[in-house]
Amino acid sequence: MYSMKNSIRRDLLFGIVFSALVFAGALLWGGPFLITSQPPAVSGAAPTLTQTATLRGTVMRSGSTVYLSLGAGNLYELQNVRHARRYDGKYVRVTGQVDSQSKLILVERIEA
Repeated sequence: MYSMKNSIRRDLLFGIVFSALVFAGALLWGGPFLITSQPPAVSGAAPTLTQTATLRGTVMRSGSTVYLSLGAGNLYELQNVRHARRYDGKYVRVTGQVDSQSKLILVERIEA
């Protein structure tokens, strides 16, 4: 009976130490274990758009949001897109006002 109590204590201690290490790893790693919220956008702040520019890339959609992929992980969200479905997955030339900070393009024209 004495060795059974020691075995249970050892297993309990091992479980607590292992759980503490997993929790500490999750805190250090973050990623999928912790939900980090981004600070809310300041309402009323208008994006700073540059002059009209022309960019070339591939149109991609994620739900109702349409993006222009310039390659190497460069994605710009497209605004004012009425007929984006016909360009989905196609290489296009987009003309519009570009906000490079928020990666946003206010589309004036799309051409395949």
